Amino acid sequence: MSKSYKARIETRDGIVVEEFGFHCHVEKVLNTSATVLRTACKRKTYEHVPERPTKIILTALTALQDTMEQGEEVTHQDMSNFRAAICREIRSTSKTVHETIVTLRSMALSTHRKEDFLMLCEENNGKGFVIFTTELNLQTLCSADIVLMDGTFKSCPKQFYRLYIILAYVNTL
Repeated sequence: MSKSYKARIETRDGIVVEEFGFHCHVEKVLNTSATVLRTACKRKTYEHVPERPTKIILTALTALQDTMEQGEEVTHQDMSNFRAAICREIRSTSKTVHETIVTLRSMALSTHRKEDFLMLCEENNGKGFVIFTTELNLQTLCSADIVLMDGTFKSCPKQFYRLYIILAYVNTL
């Protein structure tokens, strides 16, 4: 979006000396609840780093639901704006490989069965290598008849180069 300003003012010592052109802003009605919610989502981004943006938004929305003014609604466009704000916040605070590795090692990542989920988290020559899996997943992979693999560059978080997925088909009938 390109902005072209045709109005300006000249001041001296804080006093308007001369005005050039006419400047008119279109009245914009702000949804204060949406503004408060967007700010809350951006703050929660730091507290809940591994969470998906949707979960952060829903958590913030649930927490702020009682404080929303009657008649104010959060629209689908607001939700898209929240998601974009969270993603911008994550990108602006992205860490170096070393910081990411240290952060991942400090997190207690486990499955609902209380199995460790961070199998390997190493740094070598400024490049990181991370494997998320469990012992049971590796055993299943070893016993599988069919193994599917796929790598993508497009869906990776900014601090990673590639996401590689390995799936195993196990017929348990």
